[in-house]
Amino acid sequence: MSGTFEENMEKLKELSEKIKDRDIGIEEAVSCYEEGMKYYRSCEEILKNAKQKMEKFEGEV
Repeated sequence: MSGTFEENMEKLKELSEKIKDRDIGIEEAVSCYEEGMKYYRSCEEILKNAKQKMEKFEGEV
């Protein structure tokens, strides 16, 4: 996954809303869940990298 944290979070929100739709089929819900997990992991990686940068910066100050 690529994109900014904000873009990934927006996609997660869209997928979450889609899963909540009562008219969605189980196959599509599972597909949305799997796609959402990819965006979640991407967001997690972005946050991890930001934390590492902040810790490095704090160590230099």
